Amino acid sequence: MVSYNIHGGVRQRLRAILPLGPNFRASGCFSGNRGRNVYEFQAIGPGIKQTWCRRLPAEGPIRLGRAPKSGWAVPWDLRISREHADLVPEGEALRVRRLATARNSIYLRGEPMDEFIIGPGEDFRIGQTVFRLAAVSPGQAEARRPSSVSLPPPAGAANLWLDVAAASERERLQLVLDQFEDDSTCLEPPGDAPPAVWPQASFPTRDLDGNALGLYELMEPLHRGVTGQVLKARHLYLDRWSAIQILASSASSAQAVARFHRKAQSTAACDHEHIVHTYEGGQVGGLHYLVMEYIDGCTLAKLLVRQRIAAQAAVSYVIQAARGLAHAHQRQIVHCDVTPAHLMLTSRGAIKVIGWGQVERLGSNSSNACQDADLASRAMGSTAPEQFAPGGRIDQRTDVYKLGCTLYALLASQPLLPLDWASARPADEAGSKAPPLRGIRPETPDRLEAVYQKMLAHAPEDRWASMAELIEALQGVFGSA
Repeated sequence: MVSYNIHGGVRQRLRAILPLGPNFRASGCFSGNRGRNVYEFQAIGPGIKQTWCRRLPAEGPIRLGRAPKSGWAVPWDLRISREHADLVPEGEALRVRRLATARNSIYLRGEPMDEFIIGPGEDFRIGQTVFRLAAVSPGQAEARRPSSVSLPPPAGAANLWLDVAAASERERLQLVLDQFEDDSTCLEPPGDAPPAVWPQASFPTRDLDGNALGLYELMEPLHRGVTGQVLKARHLYLDRWSAIQILASSASSAQAVARFHRKAQSTAACDHEHIVHTYEGGQVGGLHYLVMEYIDGCTLAKLLVRQRIAAQAAVSYVIQAARGLAHAHQRQIVHCDVTPAHLMLTSRGAIKVIGWGQVERLGSNSSNACQDADLASRAMGSTAPEQFAPGGRIDQRTDVYKLGCTLYALLASQPLLPLDWASARPADEAGSKAPPLRGIRPETPDRLEAVYQKMLAHAPEDRWASMAELIEALQGVFGSA
């Protein structure tokens, strides 16, 4: 057995060079089996099955990353680079050295570090995963898995994770989708029908191993619905956050793909501060995707759950949305689905119009697709009468109506209008008016009530003729800018 001692002066010099954990002891002894204790390295992720434990060898270094060529892999955490750090055993301690290829920091006690030493019982963090050095007795170690530098992953992990080190971008993206446990989303086209093909001139098909999604590092899910999901991603070359929307295979009918294509073209044609920007889109092996601007904020629907929105703030939000919609109308685009869930409030207090999945051309007739998608909401009063009337004409006044429904929702702190307003059947003079705002906000100014009632007129010709007129009217209520 080889013994050694670290004297106080040496310890101080070590601390001056590298940060040492408070549990790092000044003296100790070790041999090939580390004396009485065995040292293990643990990875603890956010998920139940996202953890492993490895026996620490006597010598190193050991490469740590999401998919290192050799070493210990942490495949569940996308914030960990392919090769992120080197682990070097040093007696009873462990030296951690961040690699130049690591994109994200390593945090020791909340502080980012490039190189440091930890002792037994201490831990550090990368992304959402905590790594800990543990000292266990030989008996405890025997009860665990056999010692090895390249221990296999936990039982069943082979079915959960691909060999990401050798996987293509397509396989890695599928791995991410599988991680989110969305059975309806798959990179393969439905077995009973070939995938619909978008026009090659607008959306060329590209291999994921080339310059398509390979330029993005997928980070975390933002939203998941029946038609697909939205993932947060970082553009590796531009170092810019983006949101990637992926169409679910269960929603990849020719009609759904055409609607997805129409959404992509419509948002790409708009360039306005109050409309989410679309950077690119396409299809890769049956996978339809859009790369959009990432918005740091929350929808007004989520805000309504947390707090009561003041009338002046609600009017300001509607005015901002109206400006974005006016820009779309100038390009012959009608949103057709303006709701609090499709208005994002950014961290800077600005409104961004999202959710362009039901977009229609200005002056078109109401489509069956729009009718089917709005079937549930139609019964609860959120759809303009012309949207579900046979042959109804869709134009800018349709969005005026929808924006009126949104204004009511913001002030009433409920998502939709009352059920008795949903039918849109002919009614008497009193019944033809929308539910008054004063019924939910007695302090509502007369001018705001009048503007709101005109927004929700059943007949399109009785509404505000354009967003410009509506904005001017709303600005006169509180003197909004």
